[in-house]
Amino acid sequence: MTASAVRLNVTASQFPFISDQEGATVIIPNQDTYYVKPNQFTGETADKNIGIPQFLFLENCMPTSYGMSSIGFDNATPPFPDGSGTVADQLIYLRSRTGRRYLLNFDRASGLVYIYSPEVQKWVFAFTVLNPDSRCYVALVKGRCFFYFRNNDNLFEFGGFDLATSTWQIEWYGGVGGIDDLSGMEGIVGANNYLIFFSTLLTFYTIPPDDYGTIPDFTPSLGETGAASESPSVLKGIMRCCLPTQDGFYIFTSTNIVVAFYSGNIKFPWTYRELEGSAAINSLDSIAVDQDCYPKYAYTTEGLIKLGKTNCTPVHVEAAEFIGNNIYEYFDWPSKEILRRELSQPMRISLAYISGRWLVISYGAQGEIFTHAIIWDEHLKRWGKIQRNHSRALQWYGIPATLPSTLGYTYQQLLDLNWTYQDLLDMGMTYAMLGGLVVEGEPDIALEYKSLGFITLDGVVQVVNFDLGRVSDESVAILGRIQFSRSTRSDIISVWAENLQQNPTTEKTKLAVLSTDDSKNVSKTEYGWPVTEGARGVKQFNFCKSEGLNQYLRFEGDFDLSSIIAVIVRTGNAYG
Repeated sequence: MTASAVRLNVTASQFPFISDQEGATVIIPNQDTYYVKPNQFTGETADKNIGIPQFLFLENCMPTSYGMSSIGFDNATPPFPDGSGTVADQLIYLRSRTGRRYLLNFDRASGLVYIYSPEVQKWVFAFTVLNPDSRCYVALVKGRCFFYFRNNDNLFEFGGFDLATSTWQIEWYGGVGGIDDLSGMEGIVGANNYLIFFSTLLTFYTIPPDDYGTIPDFTPSLGETGAASESPSVLKGIMRCCLPTQDGFYIFTSTNIVVAFYSGNIKFPWTYRELEGSAAINSLDSIAVDQDCYPKYAYTTEGLIKLGKTNCTPVHVEAAEFIGNNIYEYFDWPSKEILRRELSQPMRISLAYISGRWLVISYGAQGEIFTHAIIWDEHLKRWGKIQRNHSRALQWYGIPATLPSTLGYTYQQLLDLNWTYQDLLDMGMTYAMLGGLVVEGEPDIALEYKSLGFITLDGVVQVVNFDLGRVSDESVAILGRIQFSRSTRSDIISVWAENLQQNPTTEKTKLAVLSTDDSKNVSKTEYGWPVTEGARGVKQFNFCKSEGLNQYLRFEGDFDLSSIIAVIVRTGNAYG
């Protein structure tokens, strides 16, 4: 028997969200007329079906510039206080008068509002919304942070946290001039120094005063406030949501999406235009916004789109099809099998856009907590996937405390202290604890670092940790449906896996070879044993006989894959 060594692809742009939606790949192409072997894989969509064995299934894995890595999670916050009676639901960031961000959680079932205080590092109760079946909107205007709950009769302004009394500085405005009934409003948005209320058909706008605590006035005026109201003529349905953009705001209606551009004319400050290719959104959770609440993506009745200034562009058809199929897979650790769940109702989803890089699509069954998320890396142009019970994905801003001494360290400070990464591990440091840098002359403000986070139902924010030495053992990556040739059976006898870690945690890495004669039934599963470790983390796994038409490799635990070379031998004919 002649052994052939083949390098497997660990940098393809996509992997099938349903594992059997990818055909078998072949080492010796023979009569495969459409088989192509490109020189390299850059993460572009052209590399989708290139005939090279690649990932069929991922869980708790994220792409890297050189391959694929397992990930773990660090707790960044404690849970809600015992007996609080609240759960993580709608999350939105508020800004204090000094610019610090505070994460607000609005439990729409109970009406309870909790805000996370980085000063005391815990969730602190704020108030209860009397009409809980609502939604919270925030507007940042002229350094002031307003927030409002749909169909409620109060406008709020956020000032910050009073450390002396451990209470929130929040102004309540029971009414505003020019709007007779605040409880008839849908929400607010801030754009170009205007504070804007919107109902289902009308917008009310004004330029509020600069001073904190002064009530905005929406009484029509062509003077300093420029207040007025109007009904945009290009609306094709009722307004459901307004969100800011760099030079105006978007209006999401029950039928289409409209953009309002700032004209600079105080009499007519807004010009409205329908976005070409827009459609209705299924829910407000189907809009992915960035750190400034600017919408970037939306899942609409016509699929997943990317929002532009003049038009909408369809993107990621594979993700839209996956959502519409109402089927998803998960890895069952006790049986070591990929199991499938078929939903009787449309898949529940929520979108988030994190750190100007990751589009996160959380999904699960209707009426249940989200269990998984697929993640598109805009920089690498590749997909990853996590398995984590969570209420929402969010961008986490890592400012854990007020004192400069606990706000974090620069690389230069680590060098001056002669600290290594191992020293940080020994001290119990996490990504969530390292924090930001102090702004010079402003000890209460720090430069925020941004992390990809998920919040559990009980309020624990879990930040994704890419550190190989500290990740969990709940990651799995399966490569395969590998065939030696279309007409032969084969056996993988050895695998060389390479990562870029000088001292990889190989005792936490397991590799199994699975052999099948069809796409479903595994005839034998065998774990290999590592026998060689090189200076750059090259590890060899040897196997006993595991024969079949299709071969699979399943990595479990901790891994940081940059290169995989499989040694495969022909063992006989597949047919006859």
